[in-house]
Amino acid sequence: MLRVLTAFVLISLLLPSCKKEMMSYEGMEGVYFAARSGPYYASPQTWPYRPYTNVQFVSQPSSVTEVTIRIPIMITGPMKNYDRPFIVEVNPDSTTATENVHYLPIGRTFIVPADSIFGYIPVTLKRTADMLTENKKLGLRLVANEHFGWHSPNGKPFRALAAAT
Repeated sequence: MLRVLTAFVLISLLLPSCKKEMMSYEGMEGVYFAARSGPYYASPQTWPYRPYTNVQFVSQPSSVTEVTIRIPIMITGPMKNYDRPFIVEVNPDSTTATENVHYLPIGRTFIVPADSIFGYIPVTLKRTADMLTENKKLGLRLVANEHFGWHSPNGKPFRALAAAT
């Protein structure tokens, strides 16, 4: 019994002396679309990430002819104490909407502010008569630059779609 007690005391004295520092982020700093949606009764932090954002003009008064949405992006890697640009472009392969008809031109460069992991892409969508009979899609893609690489969990391209109905 004395041996067990002595071993326990020695182990309890030695364990607190082992210090390990938290590992910092390793890997490519990247940017990805972070749109989420879910049920109204659940916390938005628990909603799953979605590769699209639905915009329904049908739920807006008929006097609303344009709506601006902010598509969220997030970064992988540490925050920095300076603004960092990221690049986005329209993906023609997944876009059925027409620029200046269904949406206003989208800038190419946007900012992740200093000390933040979030950025936003403002997109202005326009209500048109042809949306009564067909959905329109605006596909966006992120482009790597000197601040952010780009990757998806499965290595395949990941697009954000803003679908207007």
